[in-house]
Amino acid sequence: MSIHLTDPEVVTHAMVEHERQSYCECLEVKFALRIAAHTSVYWGASALGQLSIALAFGGCAVLCEVSDTDDFKQTIKDESVNTIGLVPDQLKLLADDPCLELPDMEVVFIWGEKLPVNVAQRWSNHPKARLIELLVSTEYWLSFYSAPLEGLGRHKIVKGVDTLIVDQSGWIAAQICRKVQQGADSRQGVRLFAKATCVC
Repeated sequence: MSIHLTDPEVVTHAMVEHERQSYCECLEVKFALRIAAHTSVYWGASALGQLSIALAFGGCAVLCEVSDTDDFKQTIKDESVNTIGLVPDQLKLLADDPCLELPDMEVVFIWGEKLPVNVAQRWSNHPKARLIELLVSTEYWLSFYSAPLEGLGRHKIVKGVDTLIVDQSGWIAAQICRKVQQGADSRQGVRLFAKATCVC
């Protein structure tokens, strides 16, 4: 198989289109979305995820550089940010009482690690915020999500994603295949993830 210079463009476009449709499946937005785009490009999945969310909802990505938690909270307030996307450890440090500290937050996307129950519970009485958890390892190609405060105990599969669970050799592997179009080959955006875990 040969690699062509145009391959990343095809894959990137396909991923953006998939995420545009998939994020709208995960969440209905009835407000002018303003997401903090504060993550270094060193953390590609988070940085691109924040931009993908803005694109998916026709929202605004607030480009900002923050040095610590207090700086981030001040930026959220000053820039009227109502949507954030981050890992659970960052969410834990962001607010002990989100109702008081981040009253205008509408949506919190969590990715990269499993959201601990005690961190999710901090947000349970928030008057506006919805928590949307994206399954670890699929944030690169949005495939599974859940709403931990809305009784969705299991991750849901977004449309257009095929799943396969195999248990033939004593351990379970989950493979997620996303086909950009019928008959697409690897140069046109087929994605395959393999993990030695089971999504239950």
